[in-house]
Amino acid sequence: MIAVKNQELSKATRKNLHAIPRNPGILIADDKGLILTLLKLELEPRGFTVWLAVDGDDALDLYRRNHAEIDLVLLDVQMPGLDGPHTLAALQRLDPDVLACFMTGNSAAYTDDDLLSRGAARVFNKPFLVAELAQFLQGLVKSADSKTLFEESTE
Repeated sequence: MIAVKNQELSKATRKNLHAIPRNPGILIADDKGLILTLLKLELEPRGFTVWLAVDGDDALDLYRRNHAEIDLVLLDVQMPGLDGPHTLAALQRLDPDVLACFMTGNSAAYTDDDLLSRGAARVFNKPFLVAELAQFLQGLVKSADSKTLFEESTE
């Protein structure tokens, strides 16, 4: 058996070193409880493990505590306190590789192009079809996993 120090391994390798197959984890932040409940009820049967945050600060706290199990975040653009773009910036300081999407009913001062330029993979405009959201998020996680495996095999 080869012994390797944990700090020498990439985050993805440490995460998968003793990985047991698990559902992809998603952290959802929205200040509207009804939206959080609906997304949880719809995404869990589609194979996601879901964490719910009521605002940006709550999302940061949940991400800090559960980052190894959270594969992506879905952020509402308009929230009291830290809005979605500022929450994403804070998450990127914790993890520069964080996968994120935005959802919005009113992006206010932000255009879709601006939100995408901040590192989001997609902007979902409310109302959206949950089936379409779930399909995109599943593809995003698979794509990220494939990219990680490719990068590790070429190192």
